[in-house]
Amino acid sequence: MAVLSPSGDCLLQSPILALGREGKDAVWVLRYGSLVDLVRRLIKELSAVHEIAGWGCLFEYSTKLLLNLPGILKARTLAPVDCTMGGKTRNFTFCGSQIRLDGRLFAGAREIYGRKIYFALPGFSLKPGDVVIDLGANAGVFTTLAALVAAKVVAVEAQSEFTGEIRSNAARNGCSHKVSIEFAILGAGSGYFSDPERLKAGSHFSEMPPAISMGELLDRHQIRIVNFLKVDIEGSEFDLFSGDLEWLSRVEKIAMEVHLEFGKVDHLVEVLEKHGFHVRLLDNDQHMVNRIGGNCGYLFASRAGFDRIH
Repeated sequence: MAVLSPSGDCLLQSPILALGREGKDAVWVLRYGSLVDLVRRLIKELSAVHEIAGWGCLFEYSTKLLLNLPGILKARTLAPVDCTMGGKTRNFTFCGSQIRLDGRLFAGAREIYGRKIYFALPGFSLKPGDVVIDLGANAGVFTTLAALVAAKVVAVEAQSEFTGEIRSNAARNGCSHKVSIEFAILGAGSGYFSDPERLKAGSHFSEMPPAISMGELLDRHQIRIVNFLKVDIEGSEFDLFSGDLEWLSRVEKIAMEVHLEFGKVDHLVEVLEKHGFHVRLLDNDQHMVNRIGGNCGYLFASRAGFDRIH
C-alpha cells in the first residue's frame, strides 16, 4: 500500500518513496558485525538472485554491487544496486512459473521471490485452484505470481496509481483474466495511512480510497474460501483484525508483515488463535522467534498447523 524512499531502508521513520513499497524488506540491511556474517549474508542474497534470475543477471547484479559498494556501505542496504536494475524487462523464475516484470521492481522480486518472505514456512505455497487475496498489492509483484499459479486473485491497493501497474503486470504475464483489482483501504483506523495527510503524500496517490471491510470484499467477489491471504498494509493490520471478524472463518492461511510501531503483535496472535489458527512469528531475517524485535517482522497463521517447522 505504501511507497518508500530511495534508501529502501525499512528502519527509516518515513515510508514514503518514489519506487513503491514492494522491496522495502527486500533491500538487505547490512549489519556491522563480523566479516564472516556479512559475507554469509551477501552470499545468501546473491544466491537468491541466481535462483530467481539466472547466471547472467547474477553477473550483472554482482558487477553493479561492486561498482556501488561505497553507496551500499553508506546506505547499509542493497537499494543502490536494485535501483540500477531498471530500464528493461526482467525475467524471473519462481514456483515453477516464468514472471516478466519491469526492472524497476527488482527489489520487490528479490524480496518476494528470492527471500520468499511470504512462503518462509512449510505449507505456505500457492497451488492451482487457490483463491488468493493480496492486501497491499502495490505494483503487483505478489499478485502476478499468484495469478500465474492460482485460480483467482483479488488485489487490494489504497493508492490509485498503482492499480494501472497491477493491471499492466498481469497483462504482461498473460494472467489478467485471473486478477480483480480493488482500489480501497482496509483497516483505516490504524497504521501509517490512518492519517489522510500521509496517504495524500504517497507517491502513487491521486484520490482518496473508499473504505471497505473484509466481509464486504469477500461478498463482492463471491468468495467462500480464501486459501491464501497475504497482508502488507503498513500497520492497518491492527484495525483489520479488530471488530467483526466473522470473515476469518473463511480464511485458511495468512502470511502477514507486521508493523509494530502501530500495535502489539500479541494482540494479533491472541485474535488469530482464538479463531482457530496456529501462529508462528519470524523476524526480518526469517528466524522463528517468540517475540519480534525492531519495527517489523512476519506473522504466519494456518488452520492446518505447522508439522514441519525448521
